[in-house]
Amino acid sequence: MLVNYYKLLLGDPNSFLKLITIICVSLTIAITVHEFSHAVIARILGDRTAQQLRRLTLNPLRHLDPIGAGMLLVVGFGWGRPVPVNVRNLRVGKIGLTLVALGGPIANVLVAFILALLIRSDLLIWSSPYFLTPALLMSGNLKDTLSQLISMTIHFNLLLALFNLIPIPPLDGSKMLEGITPSKYYFLYQRLERYGPLVLLCIIGLDITLNTGLLWKIIGYPLTFLTYMIVG
Repeated sequence: MLVNYYKLLLGDPNSFLKLITIICVSLTIAITVHEFSHAVIARILGDRTAQQLRRLTLNPLRHLDPIGAGMLLVVGFGWGRPVPVNVRNLRVGKIGLTLVALGGPIANVLVAFILALLIRSDLLIWSSPYFLTPALLMSGNLKDTLSQLISMTIHFNLLLALFNLIPIPPLDGSKMLEGITPSKYYFLYQRLERYGPLVLLCIIGLDITLNTGLLWKIIGYPLTFLTYMIVG
């Protein structure tokens, strides 16, 4: 995300400071909602692990992963601190992993939809995160600032939801697969999971250095479509 605005930092530091503040606030909201929702679903299904580890909270400090949040802040792709789940405690068994994993993305989409009502009702205006100019950022208009914050929060909630559906650990898509993996392959799948974060970081790194646009090709069109459907 911020790598696209390095020229703004050099040309207009004040605008850049406001931009990074908006991004940090919206990013914190999206990650907190996402991880809290995992903890809530796990508790509903009978697992108290997240609650015992004090993850059943809206305190963002409990949910932010330094690497994942940093990646989201800098390049626009990242994750929160995974919520631990003990499959033995889930009333519905292993399929409960899939349900817990789905909780995060679904919550992000719901938050985006609720916030979008402020735009659809004309209380605020849609301010695309991709077209924030210094003139817009430094506007003294409170409505413009709120519009930028709400628009960015919608964007990050949808981005986090879609990115997490990719089936690579530690993303939710991998947990969804784990929940429906046949029992005879379950432990093999768990052993392979430990390599997931490294694979994910390599993919993101190659995407950035070689400018392949691979990740954007995967989630870009769904993100654009979902944003259009929600914002109108």
